[in-house]
Amino acid sequence: MTPKKARSILERHNSSNRSLSPRRVRELVESINATGWHITSQGIGFYEDGELADGQHRLKAMTYFDEDSFFYVPVTTNITRSAGIAIDKGRSRTYKDSQKIMGKEVRTQTKAIILLALRVSRLCDAKTAVYHENHKDDLDFAARLASPGVRYITNRFYLFAFYSALLHGEDRAKLLELSDKFKAGTIKSKAAQSLRTKMLQTKARHLDQMEIICARLKDMIWTWCNRPGEFESRSVFRGKVKGIRYEVSAGEARKENSQ
Repeated sequence: MTPKKARSILERHNSSNRSLSPRRVRELVESINATGWHITSQGIGFYEDGELADGQHRLKAMTYFDEDSFFYVPVTTNITRSAGIAIDKGRSRTYKDSQKIMGKEVRTQTKAIILLALRVSRLCDAKTAVYHENHKDDLDFAARLASPGVRYITNRFYLFAFYSALLHGEDRAKLLELSDKFKAGTIKSKAAQSLRTKMLQTKARHLDQMEIICARLKDMIWTWCNRPGEFESRSVFRGKVKGIRYEVSAGEARKENSQ
């Protein structure tokens, strides 16, 4: 394998792989500079349609060397797409990565919402995919509410609160309007502004506080959708109410996911 060939593969046959990690590439380049290139079981793999399945970080590292350099590397072809999700070389694949391999676009925040809905800290990709498929429209809508510019506000608890409201049949147009105003800080409610400030201060670092904030978000959403006349006059949105708004039953969710 030459740097030129590696560059060509990356440019023409790397449309369905995960994002490159500059840090991983840098580590490989430094390793090659220090000890040279070693032939190992880790090579380059291609799917049946010719797209790169494995080895993009090794290929990218090769491109940083002189054009007359040559790297001996094992090559595997005809890997099925279904087998692609089992590939885990150098950096663990996320749920988003595995779904991209299958030709499906998934937002990074989707699995975080699912974990909160099921009240678990870990879930295999197969079970995640089943839940996602069963609630795809609501999950995708909630995940799209995330905004990098206000990431401390649109964290997983924020997205989960809106997702919970969707599961209980709230109007999407109302939810989108509320989310846009809350993120921008233009909402006319002292209680909502106070909650927004609290979220910016907490920055999702304290789990117990974020769970209370999530309950307050649900109360805010419920009031906005069901009692708009009371929204601006509310002095506080409560984190502990009898029968928490939009409760999602983890037991029912798990039961549904096993069917």
